[in-house]
Amino acid sequence: MIRRFVQFAFIFTALPFYVQAGQSVSNRCESLFTVPELYTDSRLQGHELKQWKAEIAQRLNLPIEKISHKNFDGISDALAKLSPEQKDELLELVTTIYRDVSFNKYKDREYSHTKRVLDLIVSRTLDPISFFKKRIVEGKSPVEIYDAYLSLSLAKTGILTKYSGHDVLHFLRWVQNEIHRETYTDYDARTWRLVFYGSFFNGRAILHISDIDTIASSKSQDRFLQNLTDKYYFKRQPLDHVSSNSMEKFTIRNAAQINPIVFVVSQDAVEMRVYPEVRADELKDTTKPVEPLVFTIDGTKFTW
Repeated sequence: MIRRFVQFAFIFTALPFYVQAGQSVSNRCESLFTVPELYTDSRLQGHELKQWKAEIAQRLNLPIEKISHKNFDGISDALAKLSPEQKDELLELVTTIYRDVSFNKYKDREYSHTKRVLDLIVSRTLDPISFFKKRIVEGKSPVEIYDAYLSLSLAKTGILTKYSGHDVLHFLRWVQNEIHRETYTDYDARTWRLVFYGSFFNGRAILHISDIDTIASSKSQDRFLQNLTDKYYFKRQPLDHVSSNSMEKFTIRNAAQINPIVFVVSQDAVEMRVYPEVRADELKDTTKPVEPLVFTIDGTKFTW
């Protein structure tokens, strides 16, 4: 899905891309997004999904009706009470069904809602804020940490097609190149800040069926993002786009609730933000501070 916003978190500064460089990036993106999983038909039936949800509810000590996309805070609170061993066991359940649920999410709303619950469990259990902080102290670079986080998240969701942080950056730099092209016909594009979030950026994407989630903050950004669907790999990989009209209801906090790693792209920089847990009251009251981790990249050198 594509959605919009403007805030702060991880800054990659990139030199402008020219036509040849942009084409090279687009070719890499195209090959990345067209690699199929080993199978494309889900083996999970509806009655089996209910059994798995009942098992998750039991592990969380919650009624099954509380395993819902409308009860994120309750699920988060239940997760916080589990021991590390219990969390690992719960993640093993998620690994077993995640791919099947993802394959079915476009066919049945129940699978789509369940996937959101599984996404929440993965992000809360892996705890990217603590993951990044611990490894920064150990002297790792943000790109190394991001690669490690994507690898762990892909493993815990059972995704077979692997991709890296560098693959994500290649995609975002292709978008950046397209923004740079746009500035020749739309002066306002020089000030654009496009938000990208979702499964791809958080290491949970089945690449040939997953969408790209973004947020647009203006009508011109909306048109730009729609036009991207006609280019390169987006012919097979359509952008899932939330138009600027919906932004009064959907903010970057909504995006970060189950997808804590968010990128913001402009013609001069790519920012990565790693958000802490976002509670329901923080979605309603945006005056409450929700501060992400902030990293800066200058070329290939990262600084904290």
